[in-house]
Amino acid sequence: MRQRVKNIFRWLNVIVILATFLAYLAPYVSPEYAWFFSFFGMAFFWLLLLNVFFVLFWLSTKNLYLFFSLACIIMGWKHVQSIIGFNTTSTETHKSDLSVMSFNCRSFYDFTADKSTEKDILKFLTQQNTDVICFQEFSRKKGLLDRVAKSTGLDYYYKPDNVALAIFSKYPITNKAIVDQGNNGSIYASIDYKGKSVNIYNVHLKSNRISDEANRMIEEKELGEKQTWLGIRSVLRKIKHASKIRVDQAKKISAHIQKKKSNVILCGDFNETPQSYVYRILSNGLKDSFCERGSGMGSTYAGKIPALRIDYIFAGNQVEVDEHKILKAAVSDHYPVLSQFHFAE
Repeated sequence: MRQRVKNIFRWLNVIVILATFLAYLAPYVSPEYAWFFSFFGMAFFWLLLLNVFFVLFWLSTKNLYLFFSLACIIMGWKHVQSIIGFNTTSTETHKSDLSVMSFNCRSFYDFTADKSTEKDILKFLTQQNTDVICFQEFSRKKGLLDRVAKSTGLDYYYKPDNVALAIFSKYPITNKAIVDQGNNGSIYASIDYKGKSVNIYNVHLKSNRISDEANRMIEEKELGEKQTWLGIRSVLRKIKHASKIRVDQAKKISAHIQKKKSNVILCGDFNETPQSYVYRILSNGLKDSFCERGSGMGSTYAGKIPALRIDYIFAGNQVEVDEHKILKAAVSDHYPVLSQFHFAE
């Protein structure tokens, strides 16, 4: 009986390792051709946990099979570092020039409780000393732009009428444009930081819109129920559809960024994990501030789907990352992300 159990675990271990390698390949395969790689990329954190489990299981049984999952983890260590930060506090003496926050504020509203969160969010923002804030899902509520500006002390802002994105800045905005206004959209603003032009991008890529179904399935007691399986099919169908759209959005944004080249800061809710084709497109030539300076778990989504890192701040040439924080403020279904930068001479 004991040998039979070991055989079952061995084959389960092989399946997990194969699934993990599919997650490793996800950044290199466009969802336009094989969308299911996106699913494995999104599941990478859980695949990592399963590999750790198998290492410990085989270790407890003193079986050399432990080296299979251990080797799998080591081979994908760069992927591990993209969701778990191992950076220590910097000992460098650079004085940060610019602080930037990216925040999906969920329209300043708690839809689960059917109440406004504006008061709580504005209170949170007054406690921050931030030079630039990039909001996703910004509300059209009358007077909100002025109230946010007053609370943050950021007097310059860009909020197009037809895109739910906003950029607030302590420094004058000298140029601005909509990069893409479909499927949440993306915008751009150039700020004049002490005579230096800094190009800020704020993006919100196509949402999967699976939160409600995922929450319902998490609460389901019986996985075998017909409605649960119909929900799983619906979730996979939505991921397939949205992942293809995000590729087109990412290509458009990347092309716009490549024209700017230096002093670029890209913020936003990508609705993609680092193990994705979209992440690879948008990170081309840019530094991920979490990978540079982050520590601990990189989760930025505060909803019921755990361990998702989908909110980012990237920096381009001549922009050096000094600090990265994920602010665990319970004011939205996303945690605000804050980075400190200085400019190379």
